Amino acid sequence: MTKSNKKIMNNIPINESEREELIRLREENRLLKMKIIYEKNYKPCYWKSKQKQGKDKNNPQTSKRIS
Repeated sequence: MTKSNKKIMNNIPINESEREELIRLREENRLLKMKIIYEKNYKPCYWKSKQKQGKDKNNPQTSKRIS
C-alpha cells in the first residue's frame, strides 16, 4: 500500500508538496495517454500514405503515360 492510499484511508489531508506532485503526475499521465493515442491512430495512417506514395512513384502502371 502506498503512502497516498494510507492517507486516504486515515482521512489525513495531504500537504501542499504532495498535492503539487499529484497534479504534476496527473498532467504527465494525461500527456502520455495522448501520445499513445496519437501513435496508435495517426502515425500508421501517415506511414501508410507515405508508403503508398512511394509505391506509386516506382510503379509504371500508375504513373502518367507520355503520349
